Amino acid sequence: MSKIDKIKDDFMESWDQLIVLTWKNYLISIRSWKTTLLQCLAPVIFVLLLLVLQYLPHNAFYEDLDPPKLEITGIRKCIPYDEDYCYSLVYAPNNLTMIEPIIQTIAKESNMELADYDPNNEKANDGKIVGFGSQAEIIDWLWTHQNVSQGILVFYPNVTVPNIQTPSYTLMY
Repeated sequence: MSKIDKIKDDFMESWDQLIVLTWKNYLISIRSWKTTLLQCLAPVIFVLLLLVLQYLPHNAFYEDLDPPKLEITGIRKCIPYDEDYCYSLVYAPNNLTMIEPIIQTIAKESNMELADYDPNNEKANDGKIVGFGSQAEIIDWLWTHQNVSQGILVFYPNVTVPNIQTPSYTLMY
């Protein structure tokens, strides 16, 4: 028997099995027509149920489309974790006049002092809002001082709206 004849015989056996199994499935579906009907209708019923649920009113929608206003309070004082001091907020750059009012407002609302980062006396700024010169300085500091700040704000002054310079920012925590 050649290779081609063997492949042909294998294919014919598989084909015969397929025909027999298909006929068996057909006979089963005819004999239990209720189950077959349920199997065919189940996806349709499920989709209709999802459509009904989609259009039901949901309590997340407000009648006047204006959610209630929440009073935003300041930042809580940082609690030390790994080391014996913690900075409540770290920001950069600390030499940008555009962000001074923003940082001063955060400090006022949080009842915290502002300080510039001093690598020789890090513990003196415990619980304060600490300014760094640049994002690169913050990242270098983070490598050796993990879990020493609650959050980090990095401002980018290069986003401009006509006649108004507006900073964008990245929040890291």
